[in-house]
Amino acid sequence: MGTDKFVPVVLQLSIVLVVIALGLKASSQEVLGFWRRPGLVLRSLLALNVIVPAIVIAIALVFKPARPVSLALVLLALSPVPPFLPTTQFRLSTDRSYIYGLLVTSALVSLVYVPALVALIGALTHKDIAAPGRVVWKVVLISVIVPLAVGAAVRRFAPAIGQRIEPFVRYTGLALLIVAVAAIIVETRHVVFSLVGDGTVLIIAFVIGLALLTGHQLGGPDPEDRVVLALASAARHPGVAYAVAAATIPDEPKVGAAILLYLLLTALFRTPYVVWWKRTRQAESQLTKHPGPAQAPSPQRRSA
Repeated sequence: MGTDKFVPVVLQLSIVLVVIALGLKASSQEVLGFWRRPGLVLRSLLALNVIVPAIVIAIALVFKPARPVSLALVLLALSPVPPFLPTTQFRLSTDRSYIYGLLVTSALVSLVYVPALVALIGALTHKDIAAPGRVVWKVVLISVIVPLAVGAAVRRFAPAIGQRIEPFVRYTGLALLIVAVAAIIVETRHVVFSLVGDGTVLIIAFVIGLALLTGHQLGGPDPEDRVVLALASAARHPGVAYAVAAATIPDEPKVGAAILLYLLLTALFRTPYVVWWKRTRQAESQLTKHPGPAQAPSPQRRSA
């Protein structure tokens, strides 16, 4: 098996294992708990599916980056939450219900949302493009819905086995993900580097910054909800973006490299936000433990 066939298989397997591990730790009550907070559900969908895509389209029209970069940004903005993001979110938030619920809800909405919006963009730009529903459904089902359901089923019917195998499944998936991403970077490095320039990095940084800000502001009063939605708004599912690109614009080979460049820069540029968020939380925690004379500690309440 050649590298071009081996790497996608390893990447897909790694994502499946990571999501199965999430399912081994998730419960249906945690997912349903998110849907019992309609205010947060609506704000999350507004951030992910309306505001961030609008920001990306506006930036593409104003700054006019290279065509592959513009296409990659739009396709990523339309894509749902990436299945490997919860691994990062769990280190920052204890709200498992929101993390699981946002992943599942974003995936389910994308089954209708992505094909419909791609067709709308094609109509508005007078381009004959459309994302076949089966393309999006296949990626979302294989990378999110099915492995999450498998993990949840094992947790439900064989909890002892699920608890025992969860670390192995999770670490194996993460190891394969690192191997696959490293191989992709090595294989496409020349194409990726060819896209760096003419302000491309600054444009992508601008998009990531505004996406983080959008999620942070719409996350509501709870700091943990804010960081979860901020990271979700900036990080999108590369598999969906790749699949839609292959189905709609196969004559644009550099779009895949631009998607990879975005993912690499997202991992880099979200770091200052995460560091700032952690420091802010630590300062708030210290203030709560040692309030001033005119201040009194008040419990933080989770709000929709």
